[in-house]
Amino acid sequence: MIRASNTTQEALRAALRWGHVHICVLGQITVTCGAMRLCFSTVTDYLNLTQKMLGR
Repeated sequence: MIRASNTTQEALRAALRWGHVHICVLGQITVTCGAMRLCFSTVTDYLNLTQKMLGR
């Protein structure tokens, strides 16, 4: 796993906390926060990352 810098992690946290979440028909999830866009192939991937990023 690639270690992200603190600024990247902060940006990810902000995106996950304040971003707009779009769930596609096929179950993919896209989180957009300004110019940042995060795509997840499954709900499980999304939940795993949010749990890690939000420190739970």
